[in-house]
Amino acid sequence: EDKMPIKMVYWNVKARGFFPAVVAAYGKVDLEWDHATADQWPSSKDEAPFGQLPFITDGSFKLAQSMAITRYIAKKANLLGDSDEDYATSEMLIEQSNDLWALLYKTHCTEPRKDAMDKLYAEGMPVQLGYLSRLLGSKATFASKVTAGDLVIAAVLNVLLGLQADVLDAFPNLKAFYSKFQAEASLAPLLGPGCTIGNYIQRA
Repeated sequence: EDKMPIKMVYWNVKARGFFPAVVAAYGKVDLEWDHATADQWPSSKDEAPFGQLPFITDGSFKLAQSMAITRYIAKKANLLGDSDEDYATSEMLIEQSNDLWALLYKTHCTEPRKDAMDKLYAEGMPVQLGYLSRLLGSKATFASKVTAGDLVIAAVLNVLLGLQADVLDAFPNLKAFYSKFQAEASLAPLLGPGCTIGNYIQRA
């Protein structure tokens, strides 16, 4: 039977809706990113479980909260991790990506923004990337195979690179990790240079 795609209402920007979109693309889960409805916001506010975006509709089921959506899509794609260790590693990375996003967003909202972002890239972000680099070590993925956690970290790295192209140069293992995902055909429209999704976080 033909199943309707999952519909995600979110703006056409690299922010909270970007993470589930990356997982869906890699996991070959049919996700329709509905920018048009989001652009009419708040017309769909009554439909949203918590009155905010993103939310998805899968048949008659509605779900909000970006990381719950990410996990729901990852479960459909079998990307939550097979072993307890892989599952836990993926969950840890999802939470870390949330923290990194919150740090970026807070800095984006700090005035003067350019000074705050310059300081983050010079001081705060290298520490965080150092933790990720140490965790990855010489492995190709953080867990024993690709999980949702790997994919959301790749999505955050994409946002970081969009603001400073050399941000991973001091971390060659992270750079190789990211390059592998960027080279995936399914992820090229989201992570590749031809991506048409706008940057929400700004450097200045």
